[in-house]
Amino acid sequence: MKMMQELEILLDEQEKRLRMCEAELAASPEGELYQVRRNGKLELYHATWPEPGHRVRKTITQSPEIAAVLARKAYLQAEMKLLEKNIPELRKLMLSTVQYATVAAEDVLQSMPERYRKLPEDWFFGQKTESMSSADLWAAAPYHQSDYKPEEKTKITSRGLHVRSMAEVVCCEQYYHHDVPFRYEAVLEIGGYSFVPDITSMRRRDSKIFYHEHCGLPHIPKYWERHKWKLRMYEQAGIVPWDNLIVTYGDQYGNVDVREIESQIVNRLL
Repeated sequence: MKMMQELEILLDEQEKRLRMCEAELAASPEGELYQVRRNGKLELYHATWPEPGHRVRKTITQSPEIAAVLARKAYLQAEMKLLEKNIPELRKLMLSTVQYATVAAEDVLQSMPERYRKLPEDWFFGQKTESMSSADLWAAAPYHQSDYKPEEKTKITSRGLHVRSMAEVVCCEQYYHHDVPFRYEAVLEIGGYSFVPDITSMRRRDSKIFYHEHCGLPHIPKYWERHKWKLRMYEQAGIVPWDNLIVTYGDQYGNVDVREIESQIVNRLL
């Protein structure tokens, strides 16, 4: 959700800047600034086109204030080109990101016309929801799960979830034990890359999303470098250990400390 908010702020800033550029350009003089170097000296011209195919150049070498106005105009035109390129890309990124953002059931209902909000809730969900929180509904909803090498998911949790390692079994069991809703290997798009946090969870008291990465083989150089790169990419998206990222580690034998995992869950997700 934080990433979406940052994207919305950035988009709003760039759209405002585009409108400012357009307004300033509308008040700019016609023509362009031309520069010619003759005999080692820079000569400046104000070029205009009074009619198609007919250019008129007027020297402004001795009028730096006019040259500055035309230079500003050229800068605004260049800035607009970048903004006009960036804004559609930002919108596309927001569309691709929104499917991974948290959408609480209450928010969905509030967005619907009032005539629908007066209907029984179970009509919308196909089941009684008095005992289901928005976090439960979020966990139960369909999501984009990684389909990478499904044959490697050979370990099974107590609730029938297929995972890749015993360390992940331990992590999942702690989430079960403390009744923290979560999604396993939910795909997350950042900067054009697809990432797959081991566990994506929702804290019940405020619906905040947390991501859990378990680094099971830190002693293997290639694995460790990949882990560090992933953390850097997460940071760019506002996913950081001091806010919404849980990172746990195995030892050189792949063993996991259950106490460490439980401590993270109890202290940050309850």
